[in-house]
Amino acid sequence: MQQLAAVQAMLESAASARRIHGIDLKIKSGLHWIAFMQALESRPADAPRVEILKVTAMCTGAVEPVRATGEWLTGFAKSKGLNFCFKIVRVEDVLDVRGEMFGVDQGREAVMVYSEHAFVAMIGRPDRMETLMRVVRGLNPQLMVVTETEANNNSPQFSARFVDTLFHYGAVFDSVDACMGADDESRTFMEGGIMGRMISNIVAREGEERVIRGVKLDVWRAFFRRFEMVERRLGPVAWQQARLVHETAPNGEFCTVERDGKAMVIGWKGTPLVSVSTWKFFRSARLVNGSKHLRIEFE
Repeated sequence: MQQLAAVQAMLESAASARRIHGIDLKIKSGLHWIAFMQALESRPADAPRVEILKVTAMCTGAVEPVRATGEWLTGFAKSKGLNFCFKIVRVEDVLDVRGEMFGVDQGREAVMVYSEHAFVAMIGRPDRMETLMRVVRGLNPQLMVVTETEANNNSPQFSARFVDTLFHYGAVFDSVDACMGADDESRTFMEGGIMGRMISNIVAREGEERVIRGVKLDVWRAFFRRFEMVERRLGPVAWQQARLVHETAPNGEFCTVERDGKAMVIGWKGTPLVSVSTWKFFRSARLVNGSKHLRIEFE
């Protein structure tokens, strides 16, 4: 659901673009880019033809899964007759990231930054977060879409962290139980291989060893505003798609879709789980109709 909302936001921002460059800060399956390609295919007949779609994936871990995702995306794009280019930016540490690594053709392509759970592991390492944000700003993206865990398990107090983790991941496990079979191998890997390690890290580790540090949307807002970013409102189509999934998906009645300011918060049985927000860097401002009524336009 959150991926559909993110894809729609990028699609609307690139509505008139012929050359599109997606920067993915933490690519996994790449399913959102499949949805994006399908959406490009269904553009109105009078919309500009997309000359090329480039996706550049940043990677700090194993490169083979990212390469496999790239091959899958390349094959899908070929089946659709879409001119597509996939590139991997591999660095050992986020501190080593440089803007020129992404090969952005400034002024000739619409740059979209897609961040799905890319920042949560950097909360305890602010130097990495600030390095990455400076690089992203230098890429001059038309839009940045951010999907992050909507939790509050960054407390220095063990008891508060434990209680929030209990409620948050209790809802996550309940949603997995409702949506996946008990003998599903993906469920086993998700529960034990991913969520189990995350819970252990949140509850049992301290200091730099505690990598996973979920925070609420308002914390992310304060952080992004430090880098002169302006939050954009998710469009009505994104909300329609999210509600359609909510109404038609199996067990969708237990899923909640709520508005938090300009952003979307998706939850399970009333417990917030993930947020989707869209951002644009503040470039300049000018006063319009400067006599009686003042309006500031952002460029």
